[in-house]
Amino acid sequence: MKLTLHNHSNLPQEDLQPIIDALRSNLINFNLSHYPGVKLLPILLIYTKDDGSLCGGLNGRIAWDWLHVELLWVEESFRGKDYGRTLILEAEKFARQNECIGTYLDTFSFQAPDFYLKLGYEVFGQIDNQPPGYTRYFLKKVFQEP
Repeated sequence: MKLTLHNHSNLPQEDLQPIIDALRSNLINFNLSHYPGVKLLPILLIYTKDDGSLCGGLNGRIAWDWLHVELLWVEESFRGKDYGRTLILEAEKFARQNECIGTYLDTFSFQAPDFYLKLGYEVFGQIDNQPPGYTRYFLKKVFQEP
């Protein structure tokens, strides 16, 4: 059987998503064959104003006994008031309740690496010049050794 490579990079997102979902599903199925019984849990924590508008939140997922914090954002006018700290601590609480080993995330040098370091995270990797002139940091916090 001959395979043909297709580049669909220029397709609209709505056409790409089913293909991406199929790739993800196939990879998850392969991974599960090596680690059956894995706990896959999403987490979404949000702050809203009185009018219901979004002003902060955290999104992530538990997989392979670790919580991956995919994004954390707090509206600029609410920064420095412990909202971000509360989001991280609640996510860590959720991770501990689900017997996670720890949590990991990434952030840029222009975002909040010091914020995470103060919360006990440690840098385990970095990419310089991503984007150019900045550094992308990968951080983790271990709750318990496996």
